[in-house]
Amino acid sequence: MKIYTLENKNEILAILTHSDNMSYRDFKNICQEASEGTENDFYSLKDILINDYKFQVVEACGGFEVAKKKGSM
Repeated sequence: MKIYTLENKNEILAILTHSDNMSYRDFKNICQEASEGTENDFYSLKDILINDYKFQVVEACGGFEVAKKKGSM
């Protein structure tokens, strides 16, 4: 399963998945097509992706930022 994100200023607003394992380029093209006329509005774009393009929202409960120590791989 691939996941796709809708982001704003490096903040993840939505995590989506789709039954087709499309490439990033395909996802980007769909988003550009879907956002025409929405002024890139997050809620409109998300709604169009879910209802018209059959994306599904991935439920996530949160994340935790960790520091990578110097010299670690």
